[in-house]
Amino acid sequence: MMLRCRFRWLLAISMACFTSGAVFADNTDPKYTLNDPDGKDQDFDLQGEFKGTAQLSKFSKGDFGLQVVSMGGGRFQGQLLIGGLPADGWNGFARIRLIGEREGRKLTLQGGPYSVFIQGMGKHATIKFQAGDISLGELERVHRVSPTMGSAPATGGSVLFSGTAPAEGDPAAPPENLGTLCWQQAKLTDEGLLLAGTKTTHLYNDFILHVEFRTPFMPNARGQARANSGIYLNGRHEVQILDSFGLAGAEDEGGAIYKYKKPDLNMAFPPLTWQTYDIRYQGPVFNPRGKKTQNALISVEHNGVKVQDNVEVDGPTGSGPEETPILLPLQLQDHGAPVVFRNVWIAPINPPAPPPAPWCCKGRKCWPAY
Repeated sequence: MMLRCRFRWLLAISMACFTSGAVFADNTDPKYTLNDPDGKDQDFDLQGEFKGTAQLSKFSKGDFGLQVVSMGGGRFQGQLLIGGLPADGWNGFARIRLIGEREGRKLTLQGGPYSVFIQGMGKHATIKFQAGDISLGELERVHRVSPTMGSAPATGGSVLFSGTAPAEGDPAAPPENLGTLCWQQAKLTDEGLLLAGTKTTHLYNDFILHVEFRTPFMPNARGQARANSGIYLNGRHEVQILDSFGLAGAEDEGGAIYKYKKPDLNMAFPPLTWQTYDIRYQGPVFNPRGKKTQNALISVEHNGVKVQDNVEVDGPTGSGPEETPILLPLQLQDHGAPVVFRNVWIAPINPPAPPPAPWCCKGRKCWPAY
């Protein structure tokens, strides 16, 4: 009974902190962007995910997850998740919002009854009660990797972009080493990654799509200015890309069908971390007279976790044009941020069965020709 009451007390505090929505005002250059994981930035080193066990009371311990988000100029916000991280112990409900500032190499975050301290290279986070100086526990930094990272095309699929452009004029370049061959007006970074702002040269409908993407570190940006891009399926239905790390998850954030349905769970990783979308898309169906008889269906796995489950979409989303029987290209939207992509492949949902092999016969004996 005592443990149950204590949990309700923590939950009440978490909800109060969640609804406060405290965010620091920005007073630094809003154009500051870091797109190099090896770039030097003290705030960048302190953000990220942590997980561990802390003392809930004198007699009980509990698991916690921690997400720390840089807001620029030494300012931070975050959330302490009771139970663990999203899709790794957290129940999706009990959270405590945190805010704080960095002084030198030490970051102090506060929210509810807790203070959280991170310093140095940010390998550990220490939790204490604000009213005392006794450590309740230490959380370890974790670097999560999507279970579908680096996956190969499904049956009948083809690579649209592998992540490295073939050498110009090199006839020995393997066919899977695709650069800009499948894209209109594509641009590559110096490291051979595909930049947002391109469309496929071919048209696709009813497919499985795997995309690996990386959002830049834009700590001074807010809302839709924070590493915005999107994937337009059939040119009409947008799955949003945004640096939504540490946010609640909304209809215009990462994993959302843009302005149509928010993700069931915010599975965004920190900026400059490679992430995955695995999308199943069935386009709208039209009869011979051009009348729509079935809406589009979309499922999305964000970093290996299903966040959209066979959602029926009754019209275009985002800035998508009107639905018609005419197919449009797959589009990686340019919204002014250097979002980059690699290992993009597409496969039909119902690939045609291979034709039967011809048979050779002699007398009563037959065998496949190959």
